[in-house]
Amino acid sequence: SFYKIEHEPKAAVSIAITFANHALVKKDFVSAFKLLQEKKPEGSSVDSLKNLIGEMHSGVEMPDSIAPYMYRIQPQSETINVYLQGKTSDSVTFYNITLNGTREKGYVVTECFRNPEKVQADSFSVLL
Repeated sequence: SFYKIEHEPKAAVSIAITFANHALVKKDFVSAFKLLQEKKPEGSSVDSLKNLIGEMHSGVEMPDSIAPYMYRIQPQSETINVYLQGKTSDSVTFYNITLNGTREKGYVVTECFRNPEKVQADSFSVLL
């Protein structure tokens, strides 16, 4: 049965920013972990999140600040990707935070990774 998925992009972007500020800027992995999906992969923990974020930044500085620049709703899906730019005094890093949810259910973070460069907009993207 087909049903229309109602999204609330502002809510998803807000949660992505909160997660990124906790995990990447403040390094408050306990607070970041609470924003992840409830059914976490086996073996996932606050420490595994901390290690993942550390590995993502191998040879790269962690950002001092972070801001979203685009989001993309996957068509006919409960998935929204939020793209963020992190800044330090002398470098820029790019991130993709994937969230799952709807306007009704709210959103949880399912994935976070660092992009080697800024992701370009396509027809499904909305610039912020």
